[in-house]
Amino acid sequence: MRNRTDYEVERVSDGYFFPEGIRWHRERVWFGDVRGAAVWVLDPAVRGARPRRIAMAEGACPAGLGWLPDGRLLVADMPTRRVLRVEQDGTIATHATLSPSCRGFANDAIHLSDGTFVVGDMGIKSFGALGSDRFPGRLLVVSPDGKVAEVIDDLDTPNGIAVPPDESCLILAETLRSRLTVFPLAGSTLGEPRTFAVLGDPKDPRSPRPDGICLDSAGAVWVANLYGREVIRVADGGEILERIPTPDVRPTSCVLGGPGRQDLFITAVEAPNQEEVMKAPTGIVMRVTVDVPGAGRP
Repeated sequence: MRNRTDYEVERVSDGYFFPEGIRWHRERVWFGDVRGAAVWVLDPAVRGARPRRIAMAEGACPAGLGWLPDGRLLVADMPTRRVLRVEQDGTIATHATLSPSCRGFANDAIHLSDGTFVVGDMGIKSFGALGSDRFPGRLLVVSPDGKVAEVIDDLDTPNGIAVPPDESCLILAETLRSRLTVFPLAGSTLGEPRTFAVLGDPKDPRSPRPDGICLDSAGAVWVANLYGREVIRVADGGEILERIPTPDVRPTSCVLGGPGRQDLFITAVEAPNQEEVMKAPTGIVMRVTVDVPGAGRP
């Protein structure tokens, strides 16, 4: 295991409440501000450039992002349990209504090449309810025309989602189970799961709690360890290959982008507590260059 303290973690942008669901798309960094009712688009190649803001409706909490084949943006809105669609003219429409299939908040998501949108239902009905008021989570599959199917049940706080370039499988972070799970993927059909990595004892509060994830070309997964103040690189089987400490902030998501997809972009907050988050926009986006380039989505 290599500790990446020899690499500089650069602050790229700041001033967000709870940045999440970071993506690399069309040579830009995209992410939702869950508590800021907006999606932000950042050009990391232009230092000091102001990010573009895509405003959501008041009270919206944009989480997982994806795109239809024609380029329209899809956004999972947590509290309304909807998938929103940003039209070419900037107007916002409802692409899919996830209720009643969605028991809790709609959370992270991923799009497939045909425009299918896979959304995680965390099974949590209120912010800050990770320790209680929880129901089994689900994965919901939204077809390109907005039809919703329940695919996988009995998940524990499904969170970050990634798919390799060939879309042969889907890798899911189950936050409070401290593990990564793989589902074979055939079209939009998910097969029987297997464990990619057990990151620790779910009952031990010191165990990594995986939030957002992304893949690299060696088949390893970068994991934003929300409560552990670090980003870790995990091999299939569970070996932790690398750690990037973030002692002052808590990572929420990560993606490999930039030139050659070797820049690891990380969203982070000072505190995950939602009451603390709303006191000031202290969320940030960071960047560190890594050795192995990114692959697949996000």
